[in-house]
Amino acid sequence: LQLFAGSLSVLKRLFKCQLTICLSTGMASWKLSVGSWSLDLGSQPLTIGPYTLSNYKIGPYIFNPKSFTLSDEALKKLGLSVAGSAVGLFASYQLLKAVGVIKKREWVKVAEVTELYLYPIKSCKGTSVPAVELDRYGAVGDRRFMIVDDAGRFLSQRTDPQMCHIHPKLQQNGTVVLDAPHMGTITHTPVLKHSKTNDLIWAEVWEDKVKAVEQGNMTAAWLSSYMQKSVSMVGMGGSYSRPTKKKYTPSSTTGQVSFADGFPLLVISEESLNDLNSKMKESIGMDRFRPNVVIKGCQPFAEDTWKKIRIGDQEMFCVKPCSRCKIPTIDQKTGKEGLQPKQALDTYRTKEDIGTKVGDKSDIFFGQNLIHCRPGKIKVGDAVYALM
Repeated sequence: LQLFAGSLSVLKRLFKCQLTICLSTGMASWKLSVGSWSLDLGSQPLTIGPYTLSNYKIGPYIFNPKSFTLSDEALKKLGLSVAGSAVGLFASYQLLKAVGVIKKREWVKVAEVTELYLYPIKSCKGTSVPAVELDRYGAVGDRRFMIVDDAGRFLSQRTDPQMCHIHPKLQQNGTVVLDAPHMGTITHTPVLKHSKTNDLIWAEVWEDKVKAVEQGNMTAAWLSSYMQKSVSMVGMGGSYSRPTKKKYTPSSTTGQVSFADGFPLLVISEESLNDLNSKMKESIGMDRFRPNVVIKGCQPFAEDTWKKIRIGDQEMFCVKPCSRCKIPTIDQKTGKEGLQPKQALDTYRTKEDIGTKVGDKSDIFFGQNLIHCRPGKIKVGDAVYALM
């Protein structure tokens, strides 16, 4: 009844309509008039079994009965009353739609996928692929491993820029070949279950603590030798769970994420990168921003405005613009840090500039974080649609 009355209140404000409400003992009737048009919304019984809902407070068309206890018979009758209210809600919705206040949203083609990337080890080099499978955590093979210190805390290019030179290559048989400058390659076989030689540990990704499986001494020794300090690698085991932040997670999505910073997927348009490069003396590549999905065919930063997109048959929510750390300032070919693109982004991609409610005043944003709705597949060449 509250929902129904609330919808009538909206109608009254929008159309300056006349709303007539008649209350009698155990009965309430509604009639709505807009100009010469009127709709009899019927009567709702307020007597349920042996209980009479009386002493109503009349607020903005909301009726709040005193508390009462319902028998099985009363519950059955209450269901009929709610069904009647639902009919009224439907009539209100149809009216709003008829006069154009509620418009049907449609999928509109906005771009096309031009590149897809996987980053098997968090903060290490990525690989371009023609297609990706999506599971509940994101792209299969993306950030499923993570380099940690002796305390289990994740390491990244923020503190160890030489990680940009570690190149993990996924093989068809499921193994991962690691390569890095001045190091011989090593073939790593993923460990999915803990054992006597591979412990299940608590690893830290930002403020999250997750159960992860140690990936063995051989890989740890290879990584420690390259990074010149004691490190090891952990992977996602069968008990792994890391929910995305609730305030950014629609209920119809998978709601889980791998070792990525916060969300399963990141999309950036070529037009956005071109716009950024036009504001700098030297252009930079897309690898500075480490997206999973690169698209083309839209206006610069159009991805800021989308709420929901569809790639192929995969629907995804655009949940949060991506705030950027220092990694984009690291040249992925040399490992050296510079001033750009931070200086350029500071001039027009701050919280105030893009009108977002997330982040701090000092944050800069580039790209859009995505949470997908279900497992599936996307590929290069797929059309990108936005729900408009």
